[in-house]
Amino acid sequence: MPITIRQSFKTDIETCAESMYTAFITVDKQHGFPSYFTDLNHAKDAARNMITSEQGYGIVATDNNRVIASAFMNEKRPIRAIGPVSVHPDFQGRGIGRKLMEHLLKRAQGAPSVRLTQDAFNTTSLSLYTSLGFALVASLVWIEGKFKNIPENVPEIYPIREENRKDCIALCKKVTGFNRVPDNLTNAHCVIKDQRVAAYTLSLSTDGYTVAETEDDMHALMLGIATQKSGTLSCLMPTRYTHLLLWCLSEGFKIKKPLNLMVKGDYQQPNGFYFPNLLY
Repeated sequence: MPITIRQSFKTDIETCAESMYTAFITVDKQHGFPSYFTDLNHAKDAARNMITSEQGYGIVATDNNRVIASAFMNEKRPIRAIGPVSVHPDFQGRGIGRKLMEHLLKRAQGAPSVRLTQDAFNTTSLSLYTSLGFALVASLVWIEGKFKNIPENVPEIYPIREENRKDCIALCKKVTGFNRVPDNLTNAHCVIKDQRVAAYTLSLSTDGYTVAETEDDMHALMLGIATQKSGTLSCLMPTRYTHLLLWCLSEGFKIKKPLNLMVKGDYQQPNGFYFPNLLY
């Protein structure tokens, strides 16, 4: 039977997770980098969340009814975000990834921008996305760690409340050019300066994004989160923030993986400090 591409369904969760996990763990091991998926159960949770999400659209490629590739696109906001895209190693080199991407890009026609993050060491996907019209707009590093030295007088951070929403929207628009403030602000925190939000984060992790007006505001936010969280912190940091990156490395953070932020369509270079998540 020929390989077919169709929308993903709940019944695809198990086989989609197996294909996705195998694809990522294989390429990551080949290049000596850690995988985003800690194990198959982690991949199953991710597949379940993406396939059942009301905010997204997912497609799979099947061979004899077996899922051998998948791709997802978040459609909650005008800026579309693609990822993850994966093809089982046994089926790579057949143009399946290109067909998946072409399907999603056709669906995204009319959107002002389509964005994704790409593993910088994966030259195959970098070539594919570039050939489809994506431009590399920022080099990123996934960093993770704990601060060795936390000052005694760390600026206090606060849970974001509904009355802070307008400030967060204004800050996000000022720094990035768009509004990405979610409907649910549970677990989000901010730095208040001069009675307004100067920095906020959905979480210092690869799943959350972070915005700050200045480097000092980002320092305050990261240190404030560190005083409240016992585990490690992580983020995707643009390498152009040289002083901030050096500060984190001097404090004990480690670079785990290089990535690229790629965009097809409109893009504004951040006017301030912005850590994307694994989508954009």
